[in-house]
Parts: sequence; C-alpha cells; structure tokens
Amino acid sequence: MSIFKYAASTKSFSSKSSKTRKPASLLHLPNELLLQIILLLPRPLDRYRLSLVCRQLNAMVVPLQLGISDPSGTLEIDITQWASPRQASHFDPLFSLSTAMYLHSVESLTCRFRTMSDRSGYEPTDHLTWKLRRLSRFISRLSHVGSLKLVFDDETGPMALNSYGVWVYKTDVRLKQWAQILRGVLEGAITRGCTSLIVEHGSYMQDAYVFRAIPDLGHRSYIQFANYINLRRPAPHCMEGPGWQFYRRRAEGCSTMIYMTPPNSNICSTLQHLSIHSTILLLPPCLSWTIGLLRSSTSITSLSLGHLQFTSSEILDAVLPLIADAIAERLIELRILPCSFFTSARVLDFVATFPKLKSLYISDQIMFPPRSKRHPVVSKISQKPLLHFEHLEFLHASSGFMSYIHWLCQSPPITIPCSM
Repeated sequence: MSIFKYAASTKSFSSKSSKTRKPASLLHLPNELLLQIILLLPRPLDRYRLSLVCRQLNAMVVPLQLGISDPSGTLEIDITQWASPRQASHFDPLFSLSTAMYLHSVESLTCRFRTMSDRSGYEPTDHLTWKLRRLSRFISRLSHVGSLKLVFDDETGPMALNSYGVWVYKTDVRLKQWAQILRGVLEGAITRGCTSLIVEHGSYMQDAYVFRAIPDLGHRSYIQFANYINLRRPAPHCMEGPGWQFYRRRAEGCSTMIYMTPPNSNICSTLQHLSIHSTILLLPPCLSWTIGLLRSSTSITSLSLGHLQFTSSEILDAVLPLIADAIAERLIELRILPCSFFTSARVLDFVATFPKLKSLYISDQIMFPPRSKRHPVVSKISQKPLLHFEHLEFLHASSGFMSYIHWLCQSPPITIPCSM
C-alpha cells in the first residue's frame, strides 16, 4: 500500500451529529483533499506542528514525513539533529517518529548517527550525546523493540579547557553524561523485548582512558576487576586485570573511575544475539557494561565480533579473555569478522574457549599460516589443546583455515561439516 493510499484510508476522528449541522472545518474535508493541503505546506516545521493537532492529522502527516506507510516493521533512520524542532536547521525522521501517536512497537530499528556535512547549523561538541538522548526518549515511548542497530560516525568526542589550562578531549561531566545516556538507550531496548543488539563503528570517547601493560598481579588483580564489574566495591581510580590497566590522566579528569553501571541481573532479558562491531563497547567507560551484560543475560547464545580498531594488540589480548570468561559456557554461535590485530593465533585461542559451539563463522579475510610455519597451539586461557569441535554443526571459513584445522586435528581424525 502506498503512502497516499494509506493516509487517504485513515479513519476520520470527527463526529457528525444527525440532528444539528455544525460549521464545516478542516477535518470535514475528504482525506484526499487533506493530503493535497498537507503537501502544499512549504516547511517541514509546519507539517510537524500540524501533526500535533489531532490524531487524524497525525496519522496522515507522519507517514508522509517518513516516506513509509508502516514504521512498525523495519525502520531505518538517520539522526542528524541534536536540538529541538524549533532550533534544528534541518528535519530528520526522528522528529516525526517522536510525534507518531499510533506507533507503539518497532520490530527492527536501525539508527545511523550522522554529522551535518554542510555545517550550516551550530552543533555543540557533545552533539552525539544529545542525539542519543533524543533516541532514548523515543524508545521509552515504545512498548516493544524487536531488534536495535546503532551505527556511529567517526567523531572522537568533545574538547574542553580543563582546570590546568590544557585542551583535553574528554571532561568528566561529559564523559559521565555519555555513559548514562548510552546505557539508557541500550537497556531501554533490552527491557522492551529486544532479541538482537548491534553496535557498529564509532570512536566517540574511546581514548578517554589510557591503556598500559603492567606486571601480572595474578589472582588479586582478577578479583579486583571481578568485584568492580559486579559492583561489590566502589569504583577504583583505574580498571585493572591480569597484566593490564586502564587509567585516566589526572590532567583530563578526576581520580575516580567513570564507567557505565552494569545492567541489573534481575532485568528480564530476552536478548539472544549481540554484535560488537565497535570499540566503544570494549573500552572504558562502556567495557564494564558489556561484560556485565554478557554475564547477567543468560539468554545470549550468539555473539559477533569484528571491525574493532584498537590502537594496540595488547588491548585485544586484555579484552578477549574477559568476553570468553563471561559467556564461554552458553555460547553456541560465533562470528569472527576482520579487525585490527586479529591474527590467526588470537582467533584460534579465542575460539578454543567455547566448548559448546554449534555454529562458527570466520571471515575469509583472516589469514592463517602456511604449512611451513605451522606449529601446535595451546590455548592461553584454557591451557588445553585447541579446537575440540564436539558439537559443531556449521562452519564457514577459508580453505587456509580448514587446512590448518585438519593439520591440528590429525590425531584423532575428525569430520567437520563446513560451508565454503
């Protein structure tokens, strides 16, 4: 059904009395004429205001603004504005969606955050936080969100002059606001029945904390990180793990760690699939929330990793064990896509920690060593020989990976169903 037919078929909400004849009004006109009048309005702001008059006009204007007749199915929008409709230089679809009185659920929602290319209007340095706040308000109005996909741009974050007179990228106030708003968007979708959560691209606030390798403190350091994730202790001045540490420069912020509070374990979560295609989720302040979600949401059985742009391989070596420890006993489907520093050895070591895998997808772009450079590999985490495919039913990988797996598993020989 086209947009015009959908709007024209909208039921009239005006009541007609058979006894008394009331003066004619705009709503007494046929819907076809109303559509022509709406199309003659020159400014999107005028249409926006008209959609707030009554339900009948709202049901006619919103589909015209969005360009689709039924936004409750698959909905893809670009969020370019941070301000209110009066202050915005342009109109994006989220303005119309926020006024849709008939919209109560969305099965598939994709939001792409874009920066204005022409820079015709003013944008604050933390405009992405304001755009997320708009999305959070829209999601809070819905009763159901089937799946959510967030696609960020390459904005790194705001700059400000701190108390030391130094220009820094991340201030504590804006960093805390960013963490709270992003948590509200993600958990807002999860509590509304979201089964698939995808976060792609983006580098916003990813360098708010500095990573460094430190001498391995062993069991004490791991317990400190576990207590930090489970909120058993106050936030420390840094986030530590076995052989690594995230800390914040004193000139850029306070000594207390700012982080996204992990989701409560009592939240009824139906989330089944999580795609981490952005370093935002695997670096502070979002790292604690991601690991907490993987631990508390027992319904998550599918995970996708890829397109992660870390600044060093040591960060990847620190993050992968945390993911494996949080979800190793539940994961049955895993997708590995290309990302920086994701070598064949790291891929095999990571895959070996999931004994219950039934489906494994490894991108063809990940290279594996030739026969002359092969050697048996032992998992650093499980300390067991790699790759026991006892439950595997589906495998997609390159021919180099298949040859390498066959070489590793020659004794005893196994048969692996695969898709090339």
